[in-house]
Amino acid sequence: METTNLTTNEALVAGGILGGMFAVFAIVGLVWFIMLIIGWWKMFEKAGEKGWKALIPIYDYYIAYKIAGMFPWWPVLYFLAGVILAVAFPNLTTQLNSGNVNIEMTGTNPLGLVLYCVVAIFAIVISIIWSFKISKAFKRGVGTAILMVFFPNIMTMVLGFGKAKYDKSVLKK
Repeated sequence: METTNLTTNEALVAGGILGGMFAVFAIVGLVWFIMLIIGWWKMFEKAGEKGWKALIPIYDYYIAYKIAGMFPWWPVLYFLAGVILAVAFPNLTTQLNSGNVNIEMTGTNPLGLVLYCVVAIFAIVISIIWSFKISKAFKRGVGTAILMVFFPNIMTMVLGFGKAKYDKSVLKK
């Protein structure tokens, strides 16, 4: 395998490019997160909840599931999936070999991996159900629900700022 040595200038340029890419991704991620909070704030207010509840992590999901007429503790599964991942891959390590990043999974617990996959799939299914129920609660159709699955940040803003009205009574049908 051939090794390439960078000059100081080349290393600085590469570092600058990587730093710039990181900054762009960080800004886009922050804007995306702010869009979600603004959308949830307005959506919560339409559903009769206080908008500030969208600012509190975990509690915001509790409220979102509550206004969709679902058992509000489902979001705990999202966090449970992260805990199971930590148990399933206790020795997940990253090593640098010849400039390449290799990920090694040593001591992997197969039962933990299965549990993680089951919980992750269950969380995805619950999220899809939530999308359909919240769409129904705001008297919107299947198209809105499908868009909510793929573009939740944008669709929460559409529901929050749009003409959609929240009606909890439709959830009981």
